[in-house]
Amino acid sequence: MNIFKKLFIFAVVFFAVVAAVFAEPATASAEELFYTAEYAEDGIRLPVLHLSQGESYKVEVFCQDDYDFLTPLPKKDAYTFIADKLGNYTLRYLVNKKGIETYEYATLKVTDSTVPSFTLSLKETYEAGSVLSVVPNVSDNTAAMATVSYRLIRNGKDASDEIENGVLTLSEPGTYKLQVTVTDGGGNVAKETLSFTVKGDAGKRRGCKSGLITALPCGGSAIAFSVMVVLITKKRRDETDG
Repeated sequence: MNIFKKLFIFAVVFFAVVAAVFAEPATASAEELFYTAEYAEDGIRLPVLHLSQGESYKVEVFCQDDYDFLTPLPKKDAYTFIADKLGNYTLRYLVNKKGIETYEYATLKVTDSTVPSFTLSLKETYEAGSVLSVVPNVSDNTAAMATVSYRLIRNGKDASDEIENGVLTLSEPGTYKLQVTVTDGGGNVAKETLSFTVKGDAGKRRGCKSGLITALPCGGSAIAFSVMVVLITKKRRDETDG
């Protein structure tokens, strides 16, 4: 009896395994489903439908506000598309079930949860009058969508307006602190503060911009020269009057 019981149990298990292997999988419906995918510049792999044997499908991607499905977005290949922005997209699957075609729909939300990173190398010391590029090298899956903002503190005072289009002119000597903020397409933020010192007299580099004393040093020397010119002129007038 024990042998027959063992053979019976073996037979039941065997046929159960065979039935599971050769059974057709259930068709997965895309209708009203919601998918999430991380943005990637080289393309986003579209969700795959698991169909029964003899069934097939094609998928199209539309902007969420294209309610009439008039303009399918271009794809990299049959199942990969390049998203030009973050947000929701509508997926339309044309499913062929044994010769009968039906449409099924799903929503794909493209997100960015990756915090950006960036590099910006600055020296510890610069000469007054130097011009620097402070554009960082951004590494992120939405680097093309990233924005950069700056805050510059010079000798304890805000001087951020001296940065234009990522270019900083070091107009005055002193201690500088530059805060760089990178915000990627998903709103993720990375910040870094860099400190450096500017030496020298920026006035000697720029020169004065008033008449004949342009070529002379700015500041006290120029003022002393102007006073001397006035005194000499007055003395000559006195001699002429005498």
